[in-house]
Amino acid sequence: MKELSPNKAPGKAQIGFVVAILFLAALGAVAFQHYRSVQARKTAAAAAEVALSSSTETVLNGLKSPVEIRFYSLLDPASTPESLRAFSERVSRLLAEYERAGNGKVRVVRYGEITDANSKAAAADGIRAFNRDKGDACYLGIAAVRDGQTESMAELSPDWEQALESDLSRAVARVNEAVPPGTTPANVSASEIKAAQAAIDSNPALATATLEQGTQILRDQALAEFKAAVADMQNQTKQAEQRLSQGGISEADVAKEIEKIRAEQTAKLQEITARLHDQLAALAQSKGAGH
Repeated sequence: MKELSPNKAPGKAQIGFVVAILFLAALGAVAFQHYRSVQARKTAAAAAEVALSSSTETVLNGLKSPVEIRFYSLLDPASTPESLRAFSERVSRLLAEYERAGNGKVRVVRYGEITDANSKAAAADGIRAFNRDKGDACYLGIAAVRDGQTESMAELSPDWEQALESDLSRAVARVNEAVPPGTTPANVSASEIKAAQAAIDSNPALATATLEQGTQILRDQALAEFKAAVADMQNQTKQAEQRLSQGGISEADVAKEIEKIRAEQTAKLQEITARLHDQLAALAQSKGAGH
């Protein structure tokens, strides 16, 4: 079992899962700020609206197959503070939004009662027990599961609430792209593998690299492209907002322009990640054949 330690989505419309990893890595601070702006931290407002960041939506839109999110909130009222239980409620609301935005590909299973069966399930999913010295063992964590692959968030803490959405989306993205050892993505065609292999053969750094090293090289290259695309999107958006402040364009026109900018950049990011997945599949195939 691993704790938060990559298969191409069927069709170019569903390749956002690697975009998610890169987006979260490049714009983590932005995502955290977005989360702060839409959900007040440490409040008891049960009706508070939860708005997911665009990076999270990219993750969910790129799911290849259903992901089950298991939420373990096994908290003994006698040994846990009310603030922790309130935090658990906020996590539950966030997960409800993931399930809603997942459009049928996200299923949240909640474990909220301290029983032997639930405690064993939590432990099996890599969730860490705490408060054993104060009474019943408590568990507060999340496991994202897809096709036998699991990513665990072993112990959630209110101190890291600002990073919760980013961490969870990263876990979902990783379990979404995880491939059983020794397999090659079945939905990557021979022509795509051939094109990707040509790109790999033209990169001297990959010639002597191991599979792990080559994977990192390809990811670093894609991340550099990704960051450049994001920076370009931010610059174009800033220019549009400046024209608005100068009175040279209406607010409605700015909104349309920004929407167009984001659509174009999303397509570019998807192209980058599609190419990355093809290359990763080709790399795995070539390195595997060489051993």
